[in-house]
Amino acid sequence: RGAPRRKGRRIPRAPTDGLRRGMPVTASLVGMSEKRLSQAWDRTTRTRCRRDVAILGVWALATFVVLTRLSALRACRRMRACGEEASPLREVAWLVAQGQQQQQQQQRAKRNGTRRRRLGPRGDIRGAESAAAIERLARALWTLRRIDGETGRSRFASSYSSYQELVDLHADDARELAKCSTLHAASPLFVAYHRLLLRRLEASLRSVDSTARMLAWTPAPADDALFDGGALDPAVAAVVGGVPGDARRAYAVADGRFALWPVERRDGPDAPDIPKFVVRYRAFCGNASSSNFSAAWAAAAAAPSLADFLDRAYDLHATWHRRLGGAVRCDRAAAPGDFENERTSVNDPAFFFVHAAFDALFDDLQRHHPRNANLSLQLWTDLNRRLAPCLRLNRFGPAHPFRPFFLDRDRFLALFPWPDDDDDAGDPS
Repeated sequence: RGAPRRKGRRIPRAPTDGLRRGMPVTASLVGMSEKRLSQAWDRTTRTRCRRDVAILGVWALATFVVLTRLSALRACRRMRACGEEASPLREVAWLVAQGQQQQQQQQRAKRNGTRRRRLGPRGDIRGAESAAAIERLARALWTLRRIDGETGRSRFASSYSSYQELVDLHADDARELAKCSTLHAASPLFVAYHRLLLRRLEASLRSVDSTARMLAWTPAPADDALFDGGALDPAVAAVVGGVPGDARRAYAVADGRFALWPVERRDGPDAPDIPKFVVRYRAFCGNASSSNFSAAWAAAAAAPSLADFLDRAYDLHATWHRRLGGAVRCDRAAAPGDFENERTSVNDPAFFFVHAAFDALFDDLQRHHPRNANLSLQLWTDLNRRLAPCLRLNRFGPAHPFRPFFLDRDRFLALFPWPDDDDDAGDPS
């Protein structure tokens, strides 16, 4: 491992602690002056530096282009405008608009204190302004039906819930709560739970279309014939479909804005023999209303007490479900229509139109009573007493989306503000 030899002479090795210290020896080897060798090394170093800077610049440019395209794609999905060419400018404009909207919401919340505004139904299915509202609502509901929850939350917003997720939530709760209470009885849980379910639906609708609002199917004299065993009002049938369904399609609902609405879940032994669409049968397994359903509805809003209101509202609710859903025949072995069965009633889109009307009916009850009657506080007290066994059995587990409202008195009372104080919708989250 001795020093290298050249022409019989021993050449001293250059120092290893730096090029500059070995420069005289290196210059003597290549026949160059120390100054010229230093200049050559500097030129080589500068060339390498330029090359490294160029590579880094190309890499940074490529990264910028890729991130810009991804950002534009995200903006395109957020704005639901993928049919047009997305661009970073549109992304910036969208973000600015979102920031202004959040700032307005914060200012509105500051003016109104910490009270949450109720997100309730807006308008009636037969209103003069309902044509455009029904069009927006139908498109949004079909989007919830076609796009699953995970995809919807990544595409629209974290508040998105697919229609099937709402079906499963209601069906599972109806089954589990039957062991300790019930969703479908003259109880405060009936009112509170379905208001929360409506809030969840409308939050999903607005994540898809900010202008979409749920509409209520408020009973009118034109509906009395339906509850007396007759036909459905044509104005309503044009939206929710007729009663019964199409006999040629095994009584699947084949008309209205939700014709051939898909169904993924049914409970019971007859489920495999039922079409994979919403079905409504002819048989009305219940007492006819003697053409006074709309009058009974108006009387419920003027009930003298909360307990009387719950009894009346639940009787109306049960009659509505039996008449609209129907059954193949009136015996326990017969398969009921989707809307008649409490575990499958959400399969029928008419469910939310009907419960939006019941939600508004409670507001009418509050208007009928003086403000100091504290109906919402009475509702909370009664609910807390009846729901205690279910909470002990953990029927509303930590992951349940409605659990905070059933445990927190202030959050529950915020669900039922004085109706005239809550004319505009707020944040549904």
